[in-house]
Amino acid sequence: MKNFIKLVFAAFLGTFFSLMFVVLFFVITMAVAIKSFDPYIENVFNRDMDITNKGISKKDNVLFIKLEGNIIEHNSVNNPFANKDNTNINYILNKIDKAKNDKYINVISLEFQNTSISLTHASIIRRKLMEFKNTNKKIYSFSNYYSQNEYYLASISDSLFINKLGYVDFKGLYAEWLFFKRIQKKYGVKMDIIRHGKYKSAVEPFLSDKFSKDNKYQLKQLLSSLWAKMISEISKDRNISRNKLEQIANNLSSYSSKQLITNKMVDDILSHDEYDDFIDRTPEPYSNNESYNITVEDKYKKIKNSPNQIAIIYALGTINNYKKNTTAEGIYAEEINNILDRLSSRSRIKAIVIRIDSPGGDALASDIIWKKIKKTANSKPIVISMGATAASGGYYMACAGSYIFAEETTITGSIGVWGAIPNAEKFFDKQGIDTDYVQTNKNSFTYSLFKGASTKVKNVIRKNVQEVYDLFLDRVSESRKLSYNYVDSIAQGRIWTGADAFRLKLVDEVGGLDEAIKKSRSNEFHR
Repeated sequence: MKNFIKLVFAAFLGTFFSLMFVVLFFVITMAVAIKSFDPYIENVFNRDMDITNKGISKKDNVLFIKLEGNIIEHNSVNNPFANKDNTNINYILNKIDKAKNDKYINVISLEFQNTSISLTHASIIRRKLMEFKNTNKKIYSFSNYYSQNEYYLASISDSLFINKLGYVDFKGLYAEWLFFKRIQKKYGVKMDIIRHGKYKSAVEPFLSDKFSKDNKYQLKQLLSSLWAKMISEISKDRNISRNKLEQIANNLSSYSSKQLITNKMVDDILSHDEYDDFIDRTPEPYSNNESYNITVEDKYKKIKNSPNQIAIIYALGTINNYKKNTTAEGIYAEEINNILDRLSSRSRIKAIVIRIDSPGGDALASDIIWKKIKKTANSKPIVISMGATAASGGYYMACAGSYIFAEETTITGSIGVWGAIPNAEKFFDKQGIDTDYVQTNKNSFTYSLFKGASTKVKNVIRKNVQEVYDLFLDRVSESRKLSYNYVDSIAQGRIWTGADAFRLKLVDEVGGLDEAIKKSRSNEFHR
């Protein structure tokens, strides 16, 4: 019985390791929204047609924004299994924009409740709130406790409040990985790895029991860059020196509301009811019953028939080569290419913006999409907007664009290639299970989970990995007008922040989706 359980468990592990590299496991969405285009009209782009008013409401002179659940790039309108707690970041940005231009709104109240928000999305919302604040309007924030990213976002507020028993989880950034070398050895299941790029670390957990020197270095550099951005902006808006913030993080001095007051990380200790009373006492600029009467849908009806339009494609998640079915979602080469073909043939579409948030995926699919973007860009400008991640295949497809924007915190680059071959030969040998085979040709039998890959197959894959890497460098070199050797020097699978990518000429500008939209309708592309 003991051996049977061991057999079942180990077989599960072998299947799990195999499926990790056969099945693409990020659930993602790609959607297209057609937007009005006019180089001379500002603020006519609506990006929240498919979502509700969840979490945001208006009362008198205050716009209330309650952030809870997952803040995501775009809602999946066709996925019945999509998390109903997700909130589209574009909806939040749209409401802040409207409040900025509404003379009757002079306060935004931010509340946080177990918000799952990436640093990139926090930075994007923070930037939009700064626009609101720069119109001489106020922002106030409350939470029973703040996660680190929540606090980073809230720190832009004019006043920041917390519950008496609350805390701020302010301690710096870290990365923790699982490593499977010992468990592979224990059960006789392993992954034969072939890669090109010393920083290409996705497969490292199967090769070692700790970070390699190169990977540890790149992760440290990446986290240090992101942390420096966070504390720099917090320091400026909270008027706390960066050295003091480092000291607070190192000493874990943000886990007491009294220490938070002493260190000026928050302005006062209030219960939720007391915070509501505070907001109720904010002065009103005007008496008003008409604000926000023009709904998003009404505005869309007015502009949807414009002869000049921009298409926004959301390409989010892992890149796949096989055809999309009803259960799997992702960036599918066939689907996105069909969309680009349709948009290319429409005379009303004057430009295309592709918002990419992807860690990569299938190399062939990435190259197919690259070719289609490159071809389409010859007739219509394609502006790329990179979200939280545009790495590996995500950057591969992005580099074909006419112009590329990255957020400061975008994880990008990872120009490298790897392959993994599951091998459970030793496991089955320990269980007394044998296999045999016959073949018609010398290399008909090249791979089996029970025998592993032959030397011939490994050499072929190694050669293919090198060829894909060389092509990747060629694509980047051609698209970005950089020398092959230079691209190779900053590639090797290394990941960079968006700010680093701009410095290295991998992107054209640091900015978000709004900046990409503005660029797509600029005279530079429409003469």
